[in-house]
Formats: sequence, structure tokens, C-alpha cells
Amino acid sequence: MNEEPITKQEASIRLPIATLAPDPMNPRKISEEALAGLQVSLETFGELDIVFNETTKQIVSGHQRLAALKAAGATEMIRDGERCYVEHPKTKERFHVRMVAWDPVRQKLANLVANNPHLQGDFTEDAIDQLRGL
Repeated sequence: MNEEPITKQEASIRLPIATLAPDPMNPRKISEEALAGLQVSLETFGELDIVFNETTKQIVSGHQRLAALKAAGATEMIRDGERCYVEHPKTKERFHVRMVAWDPVRQKLANLVANNPHLQGDFTEDAIDQLRGL
């Protein structure tokens, strides 16, 4: 497998979302109800991959990602100006950490939303077959 790294470019590029083709083998589907809930989550809390609340000094979401990075040997979260990340010690890939300043109530709500399986979609019936075919 030949993986070319994506290089930083000087000018920004805009691609219409309508031109971004979904992977036809994506093993997850989302119901209209779950999609509506996800839309509310995005509007209310934004991206919830790895979120750290500066107010409470606690992780809001991304607990398992951070645990996996720690198990791989990562020892610190790095803040470089507005950017914040955890670097994988072996691959050197930087995992973005979103910094927020939320009160504890908003943090609790965001944590509940980030961990709500009903907003994540469901595996399609052929997901296991796709794994076996790799």
C-alpha cells in the first residue's frame, strides 16, 4: 500500500461537499432521527473527537483515543499558539485537541452527546463480511 502524505499548501482549497463521494463500503448507516440528533449536537457543541475543558481541567470527549495514545507512549498534550494536539510517539501523527472553556453543566451535556450511540449510526449487515474480506 503506497500512502502519500498530504502536504501543507499555501492557499486554501474549497471543495463542494456534494463532490465528496462517500465510501460505498462504509459499514455504518444513520437513521433520519439519529442524523437530526447529530445535527443538533454539531450546532450545539461542535466537533467532539478530543475535547479538553480549560475551565474544569478535564477531558470532555476522546477518553478512549487519549487512553490509546497514552498506551502507545504519548506523555503530553502540546499547545502551540491556537493549535493543541497529542503526538503519537511512533507515527508522529498529531491528533487535534479542541480546547473549550465550558461550565460544568455544558461539559456534562457534551460528554453525554459524545457518548450517545444513537447519534453514531448503526453497522450495516455486511460490516463483518467486509472485515473478513481484508
